[in-house]
Amino acid sequence: MVALLVCLSLLPAQTRVERPTAAQVEQAHQLLNGDWEILSLVEDGESLGRELIREKLAAGGRVTISDRTFRVTNPETHETRVSPFRLDITRNPRRIDVTTREDRTVGGIYRFEGDELLVCLETFPDSGYPADFDASPGSSRTLVRLRMIPRGSAPAVIEKPAAPAAIEKPAATPLPTRSAAAPDAEAKPAATTVSSRRPTETELARVRELFSGNWDIVSIVDDGENLGAELIRRRFAENGQIRFGTRAFAIISPKTEERRVSAYRIDPTTTPSHIDITTQFDTILKGIYRFDGDRLDLCLAKVEEGARPDTFDAPGGSGRILMRLRLSPETEPKPIPVSETKPVAQTKPAPAATPAPVTSPEEEERKREASIRRMLTGSWTMTDTKGTLTSVFQPDGTFVATRVWSRSGKRLFGPPSDSSNGSWTYGSGILSAWVTTTTDPRIAGHQIRGRVQSVGNDSFVVTDAFGTVKTFRRLR
Repeated sequence: MVALLVCLSLLPAQTRVERPTAAQVEQAHQLLNGDWEILSLVEDGESLGRELIREKLAAGGRVTISDRTFRVTNPETHETRVSPFRLDITRNPRRIDVTTREDRTVGGIYRFEGDELLVCLETFPDSGYPADFDASPGSSRTLVRLRMIPRGSAPAVIEKPAAPAAIEKPAATPLPTRSAAAPDAEAKPAATTVSSRRPTETELARVRELFSGNWDIVSIVDDGENLGAELIRRRFAENGQIRFGTRAFAIISPKTEERRVSAYRIDPTTTPSHIDITTQFDTILKGIYRFDGDRLDLCLAKVEEGARPDTFDAPGGSGRILMRLRLSPETEPKPIPVSETKPVAQTKPAPAATPAPVTSPEEEERKREASIRRMLTGSWTMTDTKGTLTSVFQPDGTFVATRVWSRSGKRLFGPPSDSSNGSWTYGSGILSAWVTTTTDPRIAGHQIRGRVQSVGNDSFVVTDAFGTVKTFRRLR
């Protein structure tokens, strides 16, 4: 969650460090995310016009940057190519490594000039990095100038499920309640008190129950910057809400409608009470919390190395985030109107209704992935320039695949078709297949991975390791 909050910071990190924090890296990626128009492209001294770019290289002359990838649609074939990249923000100029279609890496540099982005890339893999933003003849470089499209949007970074947070050393204070009063928001408590005892399971269960429910985000202060309610709703959390379970919480992205789950761990025996949150980078951010009637205050360090806050504030330069939450009204039990009450005409009391079990975010995520695995099970076919691929995914985790080669895809003196089998699995959005036996020596012993974009009863769409989008149709 906190990594997502850091993404909302309005200014880029300015501190040069040898090893950037996860928050700084994520912030650098967020500055790149969006739809960009290609203003100019110079390749080894040859300048390509905007019309040629639109007709031959990029549909609409656009590039979309999201999820640590460049996405460009070929205007002739309508194929979307996805190129992963990574950043090194400790260098001057900042560096970027882009993975090519052949799974090789080319080095580059980038910089911002107002609303424009300048990227200079080496033409050949493993050639190092450009020393400057120059693509003159003989340089073997490509220089691209892009401009942010104001109303363009890009999906947020997919978060992976968070790992459990480590337990901090416990300490002692009375347990809070939602109705109990708490110190004023601006009041600064005394130094953190720590005792030698560990919280009991009863204490933990009681406080986890207090956390459970839907919470409205009232305000966020990020290192002195106040984020408005509309910005929170549009960039951070759908409807401005967070759903807490007993050990994890979930936020729905307002852009992609994707559900992001993070783990949290509490220690109610300290003063103030401690909370640890695991980010998408598997780093643990330390914080404190308190209940104030139907409100919940969370104050957290922005980086793993940051000290645990001892006050509920986040002024500029503090390296903290302060969130104020309010329990959503629908979380509380609703009273029954008097007009709906009726006398009970029976001698024996009716058995109490069994309350519906509350499913934790982690359990809901497991059920969702299990549902996708069931939908992937079956026979599928896909046709591309190489020919036709038919794959059968068995419920026991094995698969059988047959590739009938087209004339252009067939190996020289190779057979007209090849068959393979092995094992497959799905998790965290990735479909993986391990080839154990095959008649195609090029994939023997390989693992083939793809990110599932969508899946339905009749088709599913996957992006392979080279960024090519493929659509499989179910065989009946």
